[in-house]
Amino acid sequence: MTYPIPMQVHVLWHPASDAACRPVAERIYVALNRDPDQPLLPGVGIPVFFRCAGADPRVPTGVPRPIELSDTKLDLRIALVTAEMIEDRAWMAYLDQCQKEVAGKGRNAAMICFDLSMGGLRGTRLSVRIDPADQRFEERVMREVLLACCRLLANRPRSGAAAALGAAPIKLFLSHTKRDETGLPIAEALKRHLDTLTVERFFDEVSITPGDELNTVLEAEIQDAALVCIRTDRYVSSPWCRKELALAKRHRRPMVVLDALSRREPRSTPLLAHLPSERVTPDDLNGPRLEGVVNVIALEIVRFLYANLQLTMLQQAKLVPDSAILLTRPPEARDLAAIIADARKKKAGGATSEPPVLLHPDPMMAAEEADDLAPFGATFVTPTSLWQKRLDHLHLGLSLSPGDAAEQKALGLSQHIEDAMRVIARQTLAAGATLHYGGVLNDKSLTQALYDMIGAYNRVGLTLPPLVNHTPWPWDEEVDANWRVLRQDMLTVERCPPPADALALGDIPGPGHVGRLAATAQGRYALGRSLGAMRQRNIDATGARVVLGGKPHGFVGFLPGIVEEVLLATRAGHPVYVLGGFGGGARLVARALAGEQPDELTRAYQEARSPDYAETLRYYDAVRTREPALGLPPIDYAAVTAELNRYGLSGLSAANGLSEEENRILFTTASVDAAVHLIMRGLTQTPPPRQA
Repeated sequence: MTYPIPMQVHVLWHPASDAACRPVAERIYVALNRDPDQPLLPGVGIPVFFRCAGADPRVPTGVPRPIELSDTKLDLRIALVTAEMIEDRAWMAYLDQCQKEVAGKGRNAAMICFDLSMGGLRGTRLSVRIDPADQRFEERVMREVLLACCRLLANRPRSGAAAALGAAPIKLFLSHTKRDETGLPIAEALKRHLDTLTVERFFDEVSITPGDELNTVLEAEIQDAALVCIRTDRYVSSPWCRKELALAKRHRRPMVVLDALSRREPRSTPLLAHLPSERVTPDDLNGPRLEGVVNVIALEIVRFLYANLQLTMLQQAKLVPDSAILLTRPPEARDLAAIIADARKKKAGGATSEPPVLLHPDPMMAAEEADDLAPFGATFVTPTSLWQKRLDHLHLGLSLSPGDAAEQKALGLSQHIEDAMRVIARQTLAAGATLHYGGVLNDKSLTQALYDMIGAYNRVGLTLPPLVNHTPWPWDEEVDANWRVLRQDMLTVERCPPPADALALGDIPGPGHVGRLAATAQGRYALGRSLGAMRQRNIDATGARVVLGGKPHGFVGFLPGIVEEVLLATRAGHPVYVLGGFGGGARLVARALAGEQPDELTRAYQEARSPDYAETLRYYDAVRTREPALGLPPIDYAAVTAELNRYGLSGLSAANGLSEEENRILFTTASVDAAVHLIMRGLTQTPPPRQA
């Protein structure tokens, strides 16, 4: 069975409205998926894609690609409808088609149309009218999006007039103490605001009075609700508040802390561990600030509901044992107490059992947390770290770089390549692999994103090996020794000298050398020769390779870098994992391996796209004729495509531990978690070649 994807979200807007709509769409992406700039923070993990450009990169204002969700259970579509979209008949027809598709899925789909045109959206289309000039604009969009996610994930049917709203969201339980002056005003302000929303709730100031059977009421309400803890100075000293926390933890409910401490707290409680917290005061709870607080609560409910569904589907897909225990938060000692007690009962009865498996949301635990729980003897896994086999001594090459911006938009992608890169790196590093990357050294490159993530993990005690960066000449001249020394714990720089004929074409060394060489055909020839030498050295140092993104045209060198590295890796017999769904050079490789002959893999296409490239190849051909002793191979795109066609899916599968069908999925999926799952499955299925 393939890796389950519980839900996907698509955000639509017209390309003419990109400046106004993209910031909102990017916020939805970071909230529902994860923040690529914060690899240590837990994200929700819902795949989010955009539809903001034509399906053909050459016609960016055309109709977008269809939304295909054959492998996904839940479907949420969000349309940011501006006047520009309303005036474009083709885009409105696309919007209508989306609504028809959603309507046909019943409770498994929803669509929200935000009318940003001040009332221009007519007809039967359900919409939410919001003024983009309103200071609460983004918060109100997020509120509606989060509530729609809650309804889909909770899957509680409505009836009557409310049926059009979709499935009802989870209930809220507001936990506060009446023993100080802060908690009650905050609770009342929050309740007043929640009264205006379509959210079921439980508010103890109204529903519970002295003399009620409090324990019975608490148990019944909290076991099916999200708990909002309004943490004031006397909150933890209240036995009823501690009882509410304990019940919510026991039933593994979603929980949020509103931190309203004014002076000091005599003691805390472990019941508050692993909970998201938002700072509030009574003065904060008005206007945009109140909208933001409600969104924090709603986001945690979405995270909880999505994690529960994802973990359950992983279990149903037999990717984790039926006996695995599902946790929707990072593990705590209290979670393990019942497990240990159950194991003792089985042992006393003569039964033998494997160590319990606890499946919890990404990211993996930091070292100090894992060490603290080690005495319990449990196995901890996350959705992207299901494979327990170690990758110690594996040197894994990463062939990745940003692709073509127009193609990225056409595919509905934004921060996806960097997100995928970080998750792949995080999981393979945690399994013991050493990562090798060939690229530039500066503070705005993917190199920085990789070593920064390693440094962040190492600062919390995970001790990941440094990134090995194979840096070609003269890119190695762009940074000095001080720059390298400051990063020595997370970055090892392997300087790759160029062939002698390339070095002879250099001029004044130091920063700016690359730019000066790139200005002439002979300089670009020197750079191409240097890159080729670096790529061969990178292949020689590694035993497996992940391929992602890459420029399909406008590159420096004689072939697209991704294509060249795949050829070298397959010739060396290395397992190669091609993530074609993210576009770029990797997509061209995937198409060629699948038997196609992409137009982009022709010399005529590449020379037409770049006059500089055409001039470089003419210089290359002249050198090849003039100096046969150099042994320069012809730049023959037809031969390259034919070689990839011959290797094909059968050759790829024979080397990388995946079936041909699994490799086809890897060729097309843009789900980061599904891609990482397949990479880790392949690397742990068949031991790849190792390098010392």
